[in-house]
Amino acid sequence: IPISRSISSHLGAINSEIRKKLGDYAAQMRDNLAVTAGTYATTEWADASKTEEVLQLTEQFLQHEPQAIALNMGPLEMRPLMEHLVAKSLHTPYSLIVYDKETGKPLGFRLTSVAHRDGSLDADPVPLKIDSSRVRIFCE
Repeated sequence: IPISRSISSHLGAINSEIRKKLGDYAAQMRDNLAVTAGTYATTEWADASKTEEVLQLTEQFLQHEPQAIALNMGPLEMRPLMEHLVAKSLHTPYSLIVYDKETGKPLGFRLTSVAHRDGSLDADPVPLKIDSSRVRIFCE
């Protein structure tokens, strides 16, 4: 069964002024509804052409991300992993990039990829035998 999972959801290392500018930014499912931009920000669906912009934002984010700091892994050390994640996510049309409406500068992004997991890896269901009038079984 294909599942959609968010690889990462970061607005980069942005200051409080830019956070205010994001305003009422909200993104909705691409196939069902349009993306609603906020008062000070606009969004675009991200594809492979946005790779470098997203990678630059990850470099800003990784300078302040607690786990990267704890592991002493800066943007340079993390770049190969981030390139892989970004390429995988931008291969499908479900990621977003957020821009400042006034400057056009990229502010943040949301990467989403589609993955498939082999059903044979699922755990076998445990059979339940419950004889009680207080328990109702809805499915088996």
